[in-house]
Amino acid sequence: MTTRLRGVLAILLVPFAESGEIDWPAYEREVDFCLGAGVHGIVVPAVASEFYALEADERRELFARLADRVGGRLPLVAGVSAPHWRAAQALARHAATLGASAVMAMPPYVGHIHKPGVEAIRAHFDAIAQAGLPIVYQNSDTLASASLPVERIAQILDEIPAIRYLKEEGVAAPQRMGALAPLVHEHGVGLIGGTGGTHLIAEADRGCVAWMPAAEFSDILAMIVESLWRGERTLAWERYRALLPALVLENLLGMVWAKAVLRRRGVFTSIAMRSPAPAWGEGETADLDRVWPDLSALWAQRPSRP
Repeated sequence: MTTRLRGVLAILLVPFAESGEIDWPAYEREVDFCLGAGVHGIVVPAVASEFYALEADERRELFARLADRVGGRLPLVAGVSAPHWRAAQALARHAATLGASAVMAMPPYVGHIHKPGVEAIRAHFDAIAQAGLPIVYQNSDTLASASLPVERIAQILDEIPAIRYLKEEGVAAPQRMGALAPLVHEHGVGLIGGTGGTHLIAEADRGCVAWMPAAEFSDILAMIVESLWRGERTLAWERYRALLPALVLENLLGMVWAKAVLRRRGVFTSIAMRSPAPAWGEGETADLDRVWPDLSALWAQRPSRP
């Protein structure tokens, strides 16, 4: 598909029951929440979705249910990161049959054993490219993968033309984006921001065209981005500053925080996770209480959506 990715592309968290099974009614509420939030696209499953804790059949069903519920109203990105190209390619081909606009992948990862070199990365992404979809290269500092230096990214973009977007979320991401901007412009590649939108305005100033935050504040982030698009920079800064304490808490606590916000917003009923997460207790609830008035004030500014 030729749909251009831009704006806020919300990453769906996967809601789990306390038993560890996927809570499908909550998942459908989350999709509807994103549609009502005014996001510009939706992504699943990614790191925020705990993709590494999902079975292959679950990953396919998550994307299939998303595509069915959205019905072509928004661009959809399928996360296909996997340790081996066969699994990543199969997920990408499945997404293509369901009308995905793009797929997103990290390099092949077995992070505690070795970091893949450029040849291994090229082979991995060449296999994913066989699905015929644009690829978002996720350049991330995680236990599963490591962000590549600028010169290696240049080599990869030269050798893998199917990579049409670079999601940059390594250390000092805005500064890296500034260094990468001439390179991606030369290749016609779009820059995408991560880390929950924590550096959104600094990244926009350095040429970022899209962001992939977890879903819980995607409506506020969409307002900020649209303010920037309209040239309302002072308003964008005011909204960003009001949201920033909540984004700092997300970076501190991870996806259990995002799930707790979605629970309070009536989307999720549980904050259960399959992957290890910080315990949620009275202190975390107090943190959420502390930022809630500012968040509520931001939600009150939301334009009505059809």
